[in-house]
Amino acid sequence: MKLKNIVLLSLFMLSATFLTAQEFYFNMNYSMAAPLGETKDFIDKYSWRGVNIEGQWMMNPNLSLGYNLGWNVMNQKITGEFTDGTKTLSGTQLRYLNSFPIIIEGRYHIGESIYDGAVTPYVGAGIGTIYNMQRTEMGIFIVEDKKWQFGVVPAAGVLIPVGYSSMVNVGVKYNYAFKAGDMIAHSFLTINVGYVWGR
Repeated sequence: MKLKNIVLLSLFMLSATFLTAQEFYFNMNYSMAAPLGETKDFIDKYSWRGVNIEGQWMMNPNLSLGYNLGWNVMNQKITGEFTDGTKTLSGTQLRYLNSFPIIIEGRYHIGESIYDGAVTPYVGAGIGTIYNMQRTEMGIFIVEDKKWQFGVVPAAGVLIPVGYSSMVNVGVKYNYAFKAGDMIAHSFLTINVGYVWGR
């Protein structure tokens, strides 16, 4: 079974557990990305284009289980040599990376309750799949690779109350997708800011 199917099946099976939780929250984040590692060798330009949606169900006052679905877009225009197999070209290149994490994430919230009216820091970790679309254009020459890669995503952040059952999320995530076939191991750090609502 493909990795993406395993992750999607896991999300479906976990939904039964989620429904029994007394408290939950959802949030939509604006996401900025800083390429790291081998991704930075391919594109080293900071990206301002991204979004992610998260849902967390409280298993107890401090522990939650949920998901993270995201989309980050990175691109850069560079001049230099490009090698593909036995071919090497020199000129202006347009490089693109579209990254789509599908992650199951657990969190530990520091405090009595996420709804006690206090600022609530959290730390978390997730596993799943990250679908990466990597593309290089040089004139009429185009090289593109698309892969589902196993991913791990540690996270940390803070929930700031702004009203009844509503908060602001400010957090960071380290997205790491392991090498798959001829696709490099992609990694990047995201800074996420968004609105949270729940019960």
